[in-house]
Amino acid sequence: SGGDYEWSEELQGLILSSFYIGYIVTHVPGGLLAEKFGGKWTLGLGILSTAFFTLITPIAITEGGSTALIIVRILMGLGEGTTFPALSVLLSQWVPLKERGKLGALVLGGGQVGTILANSLSGVLLDAYDWPVVFYLFGGLGVVWFIIFTLLCYSDPGSHPFIKPTEREYLEREMGSVTRNDNLPPTPWKAILTNLPMIALVCAQIGHDWGFYIMVTDLPKYMADVMQFSIKANGLYSSLPYIMMWIFSISSGFVGDWLMTRNILSITNTRKLMTAIGE
Repeated sequence: SGGDYEWSEELQGLILSSFYIGYIVTHVPGGLLAEKFGGKWTLGLGILSTAFFTLITPIAITEGGSTALIIVRILMGLGEGTTFPALSVLLSQWVPLKERGKLGALVLGGGQVGTILANSLSGVLLDAYDWPVVFYLFGGLGVVWFIIFTLLCYSDPGSHPFIKPTEREYLEREMGSVTRNDNLPPTPWKAILTNLPMIALVCAQIGHDWGFYIMVTDLPKYMADVMQFSIKANGLYSSLPYIMMWIFSISSGFVGDWLMTRNILSITNTRKLMTAIGE
């Protein structure tokens, strides 16, 4: 309201939520593709596609209005949906089991850092410039990231040409193999979908995502429409929850690994404890 485009509340809700239509579709395929072809390209191309559609968002809105924006956001979600499955595959190939708590927290915590910077910087940019600048900046950064990522990242230690012999030996000792297995057996879908621990994990993830994505989608809008914050203040205050999320996610990763390496709790019980606290 009061901006360049006067869209109804219902249409704004559809625009904001359309991203997740695509996002949910590529979660499982993204994991399967990463297992089959490696996490490097599954993650990299997913982020690149999201960056591309971010770059063309201002053009889509100008030429096609809200309908074009909804389509572009669905396509963004399709690319972004591969991110966490591909990251999980990369971590499983590079990080020994008892180090995945802290290193996984550092990697996945980058999502919170990105949200903090994006919210804060977007507010400053919107206060000083026109709104398309935000899309061009973050879309351009995504393309630059893709170039750097493809030069530095490899799907597994076995394909890395510059890995140190000592690191390779350590990973072989801790993980048994440093090469990706391309001859995977058929996925036992029935066993997976009827497995009670699996169902419990899905329910826990739904509970987490329900609150998290409502906050991602609606918190800036609530601060603007209800709290009447300025654009600049909105960006800064919307970042605060993610600062706390980042602090606690990093801390829990280190605590979890400490509990396992000291044999205070088993890997399974540590995972259960951290999930229970997080939910």
